[in-house]
Amino acid sequence: MPSPKNADEMSLGKPLTAPPDFDGPVKRRCTDFIFTLLLIGSWVGMTIIGIDAVKNGNPAALINGIDYNGEVCGVDSSVESDPDLYYIRFDGTGVCVGGCPDETDFNTLYACIGTDEQYALGGSSQLNCLGADALQCEQLTGITDINTFTGFGNGTCMYQIRSIDVLNRCLFYDTNISSMFITVEDESSYIQQFMSDIYTARNWILGFGFGVSFIFGFVYCMLLRIPGVVWFLTWGSILTVIGLFGGLGYLCWEKSVEWDEEIDDVHSSNQIVAAKIIGIIFWVIGALFICFSLFMCKRIELANAIMKESARAILKVPIMVLMPVFEALGLVLFFVPLVYYGINVASMGDLSTTEVSGIEVRTVSFSNEIEEKAWYLLFCLFWTTQFIVAMGQIIVALTIVTFYFTRDKSKIGNGTFVSCLFKGMFFHMGTAAFGSLVIAIIEMIRAVIAYFQKKFSAMGNKVAEFLMCCCQCCFWCLEKCMKFMNKNAYIQTALFSTSFCKSSKEAFFLIARNILRVGAVSLISEFLVIIMKVLICMATMVVVYLALDSELSSKLYSLIGPTLFTGVLAYMVASVFAELFSMTTSTLLQCFIADEEMFEHDNMHAEKEMKEWMEDHCSGDHPKKTVIAGTG
Repeated sequence: MPSPKNADEMSLGKPLTAPPDFDGPVKRRCTDFIFTLLLIGSWVGMTIIGIDAVKNGNPAALINGIDYNGEVCGVDSSVESDPDLYYIRFDGTGVCVGGCPDETDFNTLYACIGTDEQYALGGSSQLNCLGADALQCEQLTGITDINTFTGFGNGTCMYQIRSIDVLNRCLFYDTNISSMFITVEDESSYIQQFMSDIYTARNWILGFGFGVSFIFGFVYCMLLRIPGVVWFLTWGSILTVIGLFGGLGYLCWEKSVEWDEEIDDVHSSNQIVAAKIIGIIFWVIGALFICFSLFMCKRIELANAIMKESARAILKVPIMVLMPVFEALGLVLFFVPLVYYGINVASMGDLSTTEVSGIEVRTVSFSNEIEEKAWYLLFCLFWTTQFIVAMGQIIVALTIVTFYFTRDKSKIGNGTFVSCLFKGMFFHMGTAAFGSLVIAIIEMIRAVIAYFQKKFSAMGNKVAEFLMCCCQCCFWCLEKCMKFMNKNAYIQTALFSTSFCKSSKEAFFLIARNILRVGAVSLISEFLVIIMKVLICMATMVVVYLALDSELSSKLYSLIGPTLFTGVLAYMVASVFAELFSMTTSTLLQCFIADEEMFEHDNMHAEKEMKEWMEDHCSGDHPKKTVIAGTG
C-alpha cells in the first residue's frame, strides 16, 4: 500500500520542482499557437459577414421612425429625403421631415394628410396658421391652449416646436410640452424620457462616466502604491462606501419630498414613490454592508498585508497602472466594427409595419441565415472580450513573476512591463485564446439557454422555464469556476511558459495543496477589489448627480436616469482597474507558494517581510517542511 505521503502526492499532485538552473523567469517559448490562428480566423469570418451586411443592409430601416402612413422615414421612396420623425399627435403618430426645427413658431404647422386641404397639404409640408382663427387651429391640432398645450392633441397638424434629433426622432426640447405628447403612465414614455435625458446630459455622462471615474481609479491605484496609507485607505474606503450609500439614500428621499411638494405637479406619483424606494434600498444595502464589514474585520486585516505587497510590486513598475488603458483601447478597437457589423446584419431582416392601438409599429423578421450570422457575431464578442481580459492577466502575471523571482530588484522598472508586454503578445497569445475560448463556449451556452428561457416563457411552459433556469444557474457557477482556474493557469504559464492544459493541471493541484491559503487570500482580496469598484462607481455617481442637479436639472425629466447610466460606465472603468490588483495579488500568492515548494527556506526568492507575514497569517494548511528544488 502507498504511504500516506505518497497517497497525498497521488491525490493532490507532486509539489512543484524548479527547472534546471532556475534563477528567475524561465526562457519563453510559444504556447498553444494553433488557437491564435483559430482566433484570427474567427475575426476574418466576422469581417466577411460584416462586409456582406454593409453591402446588403440598411441600418436606417431599423433605426428611423415610422410615419402616420406606415412608411419608414428616410428609407421608403416617398419619404426618402425626410429621415426624421416629427410627432403630430399625443399618441405618438408622426410625420417624416427633412430636419428637426431648431426654434418654436406657433404660426407654422407640420401636418399629416387630413380633410382640410387648405392647411393639411400632406407629407412634411409646413403650413402657415396666421390666416386661421383659433377654432380652426384647435380643430387641426386638437390643442385648445397653446400656452399650456391642453387638449386631446388628436388632430392632423402640430405647431412647429423646437426639438432635438435623437436617433432620427424629433424630441421636443421643452420638457413641459414633451410630457403632453407622452402619457406618463405609459411604459414606452419612460423609455423615451430616459433616452431624452441621456441625450440631453450626454456630455456630462461621458465626461464623468469615463473621465472622472478614470481619474478616481488612477488616484486610488496611486495611493495603494504607498504602503503607509493602505490600511487607512482600506478602512476609509469601507467607511466611505457606507457613507455614500447613506448619502445617496438621503438625496433620493429628499428629492422625493421636494417633488411631492411641487405646486405644478411636474413629477408623477410613480416617480416620487420610486425615488423613496430607491433611497430606502440604498439605506438597507448600507446597513448590510456595515454588518458584513464587522464580521470580516480580522480577514480584512489579512488582506491589508496582501495589498501592501501588491502595492510594493506596482510601486516598482508604476507604468503597469496603464494596463487598463491598453485593455480599454483593445475593447474599443473591437467594439466599433462589431457594433457596425451587428447593426447592418440586423437591418437585413424583412421589415413590415403593423397598426397597434392606432400607432404604426415596426416588425422585423429574420431568416435562419441572418440568425446564424447574429449568433456567430455574438460568439466573436464573447471570445474576443475574454481574450483581451486574458492577455491583460498574462501580461500582468509575467510582470509580477519577473518582479518576484528577480533577486536584484534594482533591475525591475517600467522596462520590465514593456518587455513582458511584448513577450506575452509574442509567446502566449495562443494560451490566452485557448482559455478565453473555454469561457466563450460557456457564455454561448448560457446565451442559448437564455434564448430558450424566453421562448418557454412566451409559451407559458413553466416546467421547461424552471429547468432552463436551473441550467442557467449551473453554467453560471461553471463560468465563475473556470474564470478562477483560467486566471491561475495563466500565472502558471507566466511562471514556467507551459501550455494551457498543463498550466491548468498544475494550478489546480497547487490550489488543492494550499486550499486554505488560496481561499482566504482570494476571498478577502476580491472583497477589497469589490470595495474599490463600488467606491469609484458611487463616488462618480454622487459627483455627477450634484453636478446635474446644479447645472441641468431644469432640462431633465429626472436625474436618476443619467446618474445610473453614468454609474454603469464608471463601474466598467473601475472593474478594469480592480482587475489589475486582483491579478497582482493572485500572482504574488502563487509565486510565494511555488517558491516555497521549489526551494529551501534560505534559498527562497521571497523577501524576509513577506515570509514573516505569510507564516503568521496563512500557516496551518501547508506542512512545515521545505522541498528541495528538483525533487519530488
